[in-house]
Amino acid sequence: MHIFELILERDLWMHDGIPFGQVGAVSTSGRETVVTFAAGCRLQITFDDEAAAHARLATCRIAACTLEDPFIILIRRPLQNRTQPYFMIPATLYGTNNADRGIVAEHVMGTGGDPKLTYRAPRPERLFSHSWHFRADHAAVPSVAATYDDHFAAMGIEESCANDADEWVYNGVGLWTSAEHGDSISVTLGSLDWPGRFVRHVVKPGRVVEPLTAATAVGMACRLCFYESEATDLFAYEPFITTWVDTIHESPREGAPVEQAMRDVAGALVADAIDPEHGYFYMYRSTEGFVETPALLAWAGVLQIARPVRRVGAGLGDEEIVTTASDMIDRAVAGAISPTTGLFFDSVVDGQWRPNLWWPGLGHSGLVNGGACHLLLKMAEEDPSRAAWGEAAAKVLERVLPYQREDGCFPGGLSPDDGTPLTYETFGGCYFVSPLLLAHRLCGMPGARDAALRAIEYYWEVFKNLEWVGVDLDCAGAQDSGSSYALIRALVEQHHQVGGEDVLDRIGHVFHYAFTYRFAHNTRHRNPVCDWSSSGSKVTSTPNVHLDAFGGEILEELNVFLMQRDDPYLRLRLGDSLAWARQAYNRTEGEYGWGKQGWCTEQYYHTYNVYHCFEGDGTVWVGYFPWAAGSLLNAFLVEASGGAKG
Repeated sequence: MHIFELILERDLWMHDGIPFGQVGAVSTSGRETVVTFAAGCRLQITFDDEAAAHARLATCRIAACTLEDPFIILIRRPLQNRTQPYFMIPATLYGTNNADRGIVAEHVMGTGGDPKLTYRAPRPERLFSHSWHFRADHAAVPSVAATYDDHFAAMGIEESCANDADEWVYNGVGLWTSAEHGDSISVTLGSLDWPGRFVRHVVKPGRVVEPLTAATAVGMACRLCFYESEATDLFAYEPFITTWVDTIHESPREGAPVEQAMRDVAGALVADAIDPEHGYFYMYRSTEGFVETPALLAWAGVLQIARPVRRVGAGLGDEEIVTTASDMIDRAVAGAISPTTGLFFDSVVDGQWRPNLWWPGLGHSGLVNGGACHLLLKMAEEDPSRAAWGEAAAKVLERVLPYQREDGCFPGGLSPDDGTPLTYETFGGCYFVSPLLLAHRLCGMPGARDAALRAIEYYWEVFKNLEWVGVDLDCAGAQDSGSSYALIRALVEQHHQVGGEDVLDRIGHVFHYAFTYRFAHNTRHRNPVCDWSSSGSKVTSTPNVHLDAFGGEILEELNVFLMQRDDPYLRLRLGDSLAWARQAYNRTEGEYGWGKQGWCTEQYYHTYNVYHCFEGDGTVWVGYFPWAAGSLLNAFLVEASGGAKG
């Protein structure tokens, strides 16, 4: 079923078509398979004694090599499919999606430059190709899969091979579609970026190869997973991901004790993260000081930070921290609601609240309005003396409720002129669902629960097909977990109110999706600024490790889920995320190369897809991001409450 090919580096540059190499002769005896290439290389594959259902786990080792030319070894799995497969490379390609930034609501940065799969196109173009291959560390879980004809096939490979002298080279993952040759998925020993290398949302022309060489090839070894199963739906990837993560998992490095982490990060937020001009948490600062960007309300901003700051301050017995955050929330609630529309503005510019600036075509975005309402209602629930916050949220929800479509969908953006819907195209309307359920429970809001339950059915149907129309504000059309967080919040609150094993099933599926985009392994770093690991952090439309605004917050919902249903895989991923959070900030001044104790950045460049830093492979974005610190505080709160303990 699997074909082993040896491809010389020089041949990859000589031909424009899909590369095919010298096919190896395969012989099997017991648990061992030997692949012999006439060019002068022998591969030894030893399968584990005990494999999980549908999975064959193995160690692959180059046992001999007399070949002088640099080469890679490609393991191809032809699909022999009758219909177009649903392909999956976590963090790089998910189905046929990519970050089509700008297609919905006129993103200010225009249309994105991320790779797009164009199924069986006659030839690859700059961003649109019938086939893609990536260095394996681009994937949060280094693997490739295809679902087709009620079947699921996948391969996993460790991100790198290493020999006994600890010399190492990256591996690769990819997929191929061809009207002439059919479809296949593949992994490589040695890496291949084809048809070009994807860097900073841009495909650099020409394939890029990091090959094996005669000097280092012998002894190069890595682990593999070959997986086959039936597929009755698009959730067939979950058992494969679970098995492969169990195989390659490494725990994150040791972080600070959780109470110390709370004091470090919350203390820095109150001391260093408030803009003296408008008194709100700013977006970020560089080495030159505050960067002139909007202060945001609830997406990576004021309320998203203030809620965990209040909770941490209360836990530490620090009234100054609590008061600082509470006063900021009071000011935001008083000033951020448009007198014209009754909806929340998105950001502060020059001291004035304004509509959304990232996606002008969204006006009042569903993500920000729904997110603000969710946070205010949660804080009112936690502190009954702050009932006015929940009441303000309920009034905003009352303005939105009449615009729910008959099928349950809420608008993703509303007009700043009169509050009427601008678009239903994005998934952002899902952010209204959890606060509607909360408004029913806490405020007795008429019609809120019925509307929310109807919306859940709509968004669940979108989710279970996995092809996202719109996600986070800057990632429309991309694979991403941002909007899945909104569905998680809604489902967890639904279960709180009505229960049901079917609701728990759905929650589990959405968490599996979200954690497919959180790292399951620790990467090798060529230029490490310090001893940091990537297990437990998130990947977005740029395949780099991210702290993200909601990534720590949804750990609260995951902890609630695990109290209802034990899931060893998701418990492991929760533990990864909590441990990662305690190392993802400066525990000492300048630990990450820059900044004060307690400061944290957004992006960690484990791979060559540099975004704001031109070294990559171990460096970080030099900048302090208060909203990322807010995400860390949410993780600390879950751990302090006993999260991740079985």
